[in-house]
Amino acid sequence: MASPLPPCITAHDLLKATAVAIMIVDHVGSYFFPENLWLRAVGRASAPIWLFLIGHARGRAVPANLLLAGAGLVGANALAGLPLLPLPVLFTIAATRLALGRVTRAFLKDNDREKMGIVLAGLALLALPTSAVAEYGSLGLLFALMGTLVRDGVRGATLAATGAAGLVAYCAWNHIVFAFPLAEAALAAVAVAGALALLARFRAGTLPALDARLPRPLSALLRLGGRRTLEIYVAHLLVFKAAAWALSTGPFVSP
Repeated sequence: MASPLPPCITAHDLLKATAVAIMIVDHVGSYFFPENLWLRAVGRASAPIWLFLIGHARGRAVPANLLLAGAGLVGANALAGLPLLPLPVLFTIAATRLALGRVTRAFLKDNDREKMGIVLAGLALLALPTSAVAEYGSLGLLFALMGTLVRDGVRGATLAATGAAGLVAYCAWNHIVFAFPLAEAALAAVAVAGALALLARFRAGTLPALDARLPRPLSALLRLGGRRTLEIYVAHLLVFKAAAWALSTGPFVSP
């Protein structure tokens, strides 16, 4: 049986609620203002947080509701006439959970720097082809690996190299996928670098002092954003797809 959630805000709540807010900014840009690449640039900081948290968690099971939600989004894309590939990031999360243990063992085996470099380079180089199948592809494993290292207290060169590999691979991937102009590319890089720097210092725990200082509605909103992330993700995407279809914006712009 799952442990009851704390009544006050936790560090996970704060991190997840922040990621939700950034994600919504990103999707507002994607579905309603695709010409405004500033929104997409800011939104680049969201995915690394979600993927990091996969590795930071100890559970590796793939819940049925995750797969059902992913299937529902694929169905919505089919009904809307949108491409079915890449698959939603929920499938990337599922695959990352299943593969992370093996990848982590290979990465840390014998503390061999050369093998570590091979694993990081492989995940980085596979990002583009694997992201054609499921959103973010092997970047999921790269950021989740960082989450595992932070959770287990691995610091120094190992964590720095993993974070740097994630930053470089993700920025290169963003450049290829989004073709950001220089200013937007710089903003995206700074946003992602800042997010990774904060994640490297992430510590789980409750935040009763912060919770006591916040207005109750804001505290409740942060807990909602941190504890109902799957529901928020699916619901807002379905609403955004329907609205964009009705307005003929974003992926539904007429040629």
